[in-house]
Amino acid sequence: MLERLEVGMPYSRIVGRGEGVFFDISYPGIELIYNYDKPTREEIAAVKMDKPVEIRVVEIDGVIIVTSKFGSLRWSDAPYNPRLGRCQLDELEPGTLGYGLTFFLTESPSGVIRHMRLLGLGNSFSRGFRDMVYANKKVAISVSDYDKKTTDVFSRFNAEDIANRSTLRYRIKGNT
Repeated sequence: MLERLEVGMPYSRIVGRGEGVFFDISYPGIELIYNYDKPTREEIAAVKMDKPVEIRVVEIDGVIIVTSKFGSLRWSDAPYNPRLGRCQLDELEPGTLGYGLTFFLTESPSGVIRHMRLLGLGNSFSRGFRDMVYANKKVAISVSDYDKKTTDVFSRFNAEDIANRSTLRYRIKGNT
């Protein structure tokens, strides 16, 4: 059964999770979640439809990291391991639409949705992202080794450094 998602209601996947930025591919959707303790008015305003958003992706030492920047907010980062969960992405033909990414700004730990937004990612970006994810998924690695690599990457680079190293970039211009 599909879960009804609406602003002001809790999102069950996030309830009880700590603060952080989460990225997941759970067929048929791609999600990016900013789970903040108490989102401020400025944070909520920065993610609205009229504000620009930029998504960048890079693989460092076998760890895929999705970085994002909404409006005036700083870069945020989220590691992604396609070997966990139900990672499946449809193939895209050139000239077709890219993937849709659903963005949520939620309140931790209640999981209450404060804002949601659907982002259309371009075809070229989406195809490059799919190629990166499926190539990464083919490499066997234990969860503990992946966790060590992720910890190492985040000990060496901050979110802005990671965004600047990105190999895939997609920008949606705002109306501001």
